[in-house]
Amino acid sequence: MITRMRKLLLAGKKPLLPELLAFIQGEGVFQVEQLNEDGLSPYRDPQEINRSLPPLEKELGRLDALLLLLPRKTAIPSPSPPVALDVLEQEIVGIRSRLSQLEEEKRFLATYQKALCVLLPLLSALQTSPRLEALGFLSLPRERVNLAKLQSALEKELAGRIEWISQAVEEGLSAQVIAYPKNDASFIRAALQQHGFSELRLPDKSEDLPAVDRVKRMTQRLAELPEEIGSLSRQLAHIAGEQRVNLEQAKAQLLDQIELEKALQIAGRSHFAFFLSGWIPTQRVSLFRSRLEQAFSGQVTLQLLETSEHELQQAPVLLQNKPIFQPFELLLSVFQPPRYDRIDPTPIVGFFFPLFFGLIIGDIGYGLLFLIPLLFLFFRSKPGTLRSVAQIGIICSAWTILFGVLFGEFFGTFGVAFGIHPLLINRETQLGILAFLLISLAIGVIQIFLGFILEIVMSLRERAYREAIEAGSLLGWILGLLLALLAVIGLLPSLFLYFGLGLLGIGWIGVIATKGPIIGITEPLSTTGNILSYSRLMGIGVASAYLAFAANQIGGLMGNPVIGFIVGAICHLLFLILGIISPIIQSARLHFVEFFSKFKYHEYSGNPYKPLAKAIQKGA
Repeated sequence: MITRMRKLLLAGKKPLLPELLAFIQGEGVFQVEQLNEDGLSPYRDPQEINRSLPPLEKELGRLDALLLLLPRKTAIPSPSPPVALDVLEQEIVGIRSRLSQLEEEKRFLATYQKALCVLLPLLSALQTSPRLEALGFLSLPRERVNLAKLQSALEKELAGRIEWISQAVEEGLSAQVIAYPKNDASFIRAALQQHGFSELRLPDKSEDLPAVDRVKRMTQRLAELPEEIGSLSRQLAHIAGEQRVNLEQAKAQLLDQIELEKALQIAGRSHFAFFLSGWIPTQRVSLFRSRLEQAFSGQVTLQLLETSEHELQQAPVLLQNKPIFQPFELLLSVFQPPRYDRIDPTPIVGFFFPLFFGLIIGDIGYGLLFLIPLLFLFFRSKPGTLRSVAQIGIICSAWTILFGVLFGEFFGTFGVAFGIHPLLINRETQLGILAFLLISLAIGVIQIFLGFILEIVMSLRERAYREAIEAGSLLGWILGLLLALLAVIGLLPSLFLYFGLGLLGIGWIGVIATKGPIIGITEPLSTTGNILSYSRLMGIGVASAYLAFAANQIGGLMGNPVIGFIVGAICHLLFLILGIISPIIQSARLHFVEFFSKFKYHEYSGNPYKPLAKAIQKGA
């Protein structure tokens, strides 16, 4: 549900404002809002604010950069007294720069070691020649045209004076060696560069060494590099252990200071007084008033403001649901929160999302496989995103086990040996698949109905009668279609066929009247398609059941019971890993697309609640 908010106005002597903002930041419940009242101007000259923020933001950027350069985890943190930022920055950047150079050198040598070993026999034959020399380079398949052009140019200019040798190093990489008179060296290298090739060289100072010595030097260097890289990495880890806590504290203080500066910018003032407006959860008003009186002894006044309908629509949104539904707020966090005067669909998602998941998987064994590690994760994790994911998974697992009991599935048909049989439907028979389809469509009708009812209620509350008529007309269309179908198949008396057709016509006319002829004609058909989309619950669910059946069949083909059990277990695990993504995606899609569109959730986005608070309270 959406927490009720109250708008407050705080006023007092102008010199008290910085102290008041520091108090508000410490409380962490008051969202400061821009004050646009006649006769009031910003607390300080905006140019002064603009001069004060850039240095702070620049300092924040430096701190962020240093924290990124330091390893996140250290074996034993041992905080030491803070070091000057300039000194620390110079040391860390220097170590990181040297570390990057060494890692790049290691990658280069490791990449070309094999190539140089191939080239070595070809180059070493000429290393003692007084008149001839050779160079080597590498080529890729995509450079075949340039390689042919280079070879043609050299043969044309130096016909009979060069020897070209080519040898594969590995798939897709070839080593090329050109032997030539020393007098032609400058021309050869220029032609090489002109056609986009580079002579193979080592990154160290070994260009003047013979070819054999170059490879030896390379091998020696490769053996030295891990220790040098490890030494620098240990230095960074040591600095992180001593200074990361200090840097994070400095960052938090800087973030707090920046937020205070921004709050100063939007405060209003007269000649002697300040005025600060904002929002606070209704249940926190009394405590906030009491603490404000205690801190300022009546020097700051608090007034509850009356809010217009437009102001309420702009109120910040804080979601607070019951513990069982609260984790599902995570699923909605990918969108903006609902507008303050609309509805929070979290409880509905919290009921239907795991139901859809369990309906698709519907297997006791798979549910237990989900449940055990998720329980471990829940009890080992701290409150936050990871625990919310675990809670969602546990609820989904419970529904999976419940439907597994109703479908009589324990790792597919493996449960038959233990006396487990379907209580509701058998998803491996034609009749069971048909029943499964009807259940899926019935759930779709219920959820789409619920979406339109929510839209009607909210539209009437906002006096948006056109939207209410549109939603009611589409609701009538669905009801009419449902009654007509049930009458045709004989589940309702034939009288309901005419009643259903009448509702179909009235609903269609109502949509055309509110949305126009083009959208009005297609919208009811689109809504019908939305309901049919829920058949994917059946389709993916049946596929899941048959995959489990296939795993058992594969295990049974092994002949040996032990080997069969192992192979079957591996197949079940593989199918489970491959099949777990689809139920999550499809369950989310049915909510975010089919259901949410019926009460226009995405068209009425709100403003998230962002109180002025210390960075440590926000988890920054």
